[in-house]
Amino acid sequence: MTPQTIMIMAIFTLMPISASFGSDETDAETLAGNEVEPMPASIARVRIQQAMDHATPFEDRHSILSEVVARCEDHQLRSIASYNMGIAYIRRQPTDPGSLADAVEWLRQADAEGTSSELRVRARDSIGHAWYLMVRADHETQDTALNPTDLRAMKDQLVDQLEQLIVSASAFRAAHDVDRSYRPAIENLERVRQEVQRIRDQINSLEELIEQQQKQAQQRQQQQQETAERLEELAEQQQQEANENTEQSSKTPEEQSQQAEDQDELCNQTQSEQEGLSEQQDDSEAMQEVEEHLQSARDAQERAQESLEQGNMEEAAKAQEEAAEALERAANKLREMSENGTEGKNGGEPEPQQEGDGEEQEPQQSQGEDAEEPPQEISEIAQQLLDKERRERERRKARRTPRVVPVERDW
Repeated sequence: MTPQTIMIMAIFTLMPISASFGSDETDAETLAGNEVEPMPASIARVRIQQAMDHATPFEDRHSILSEVVARCEDHQLRSIASYNMGIAYIRRQPTDPGSLADAVEWLRQADAEGTSSELRVRARDSIGHAWYLMVRADHETQDTALNPTDLRAMKDQLVDQLEQLIVSASAFRAAHDVDRSYRPAIENLERVRQEVQRIRDQINSLEELIEQQQKQAQQRQQQQQETAERLEELAEQQQQEANENTEQSSKTPEEQSQQAEDQDELCNQTQSEQEGLSEQQDDSEAMQEVEEHLQSARDAQERAQESLEQGNMEEAAKAQEEAAEALERAANKLREMSENGTEGKNGGEPEPQQEGDGEEQEPQQSQGEDAEEPPQEISEIAQQLLDKERRERERRKARRTPRVVPVERDW
């Protein structure tokens, strides 16, 4: 997700003081034994204003607002204090990544206790922003450690983002449910819907690449098995040549010439297999080990060829046996690679905007009952994709990599 500029959340303005907010009969707090008496509404309002002063440090703001929430019996004032505490945590996010989760909890409390629809709609809208910021923060953190060639990890990361975006969209929709004329919630929901669709398209593209990777891996496994079989045949033939030279050290010139030709043919076949593996462009450690064994086999075969040309059957047999062993090691390693299944590792949407950029902006007034409805397909598109990805992830964890069965030759 491409980071975008998000407008700072507006601090909820204190409601006009009226009788419904409590009486002003006392301006002092009293202690009765070890119990702290409830905080009068008049003092709570003063404390909230004090907490939201620009000069008030975050720690003092947290302490003051927490006390209001704990002691004030006025639901609306507690809701205002909770809301302002939630916004304070959101603004703290750049220096404290864990603050967004705290912000959501405070904002949920503000929504639960709020008696004003204006406050509740802004609390829910801000919850949507907090979740959206979590998506961005997690994405930036994961990008620093993610291997760009690990397609499955990239896909899983996108699915995680999608899950959080769904929660964000739900909060924006909930804000719309409180006040259907609150256009910022509708606009934010549409932006998140577009983000969901963009991520869905990216997941589909990754699925195609992963499928292509899987097909290539299966082809590579099949080629490795077939090559292993041919190398085993070469190793067996090479060992037979070694046995013949060990059992019969004295040979006629014709026999020596025939053996030299046979050995030359084995050398050419080994070279051909080595070149074929090089064309696969596999630079893994396992493949490098295979190529080292094949090179050892070719070196031993060349020594055997020289010994045969010189008529030294004993030395030729030793070299041929070394070549057979190296070919066998290469075949075993290729078969191991095939059975284990080697896999290759191979301008954005605008962010939701919150109404207002000042700290004491009044909630947006109602614009009538004909406000645009939020798109309904977000939950269907996102939820279907989310369910699909969860099922695929569970299947991947449950199943083991299948072993490719070699195809019987019909020629």
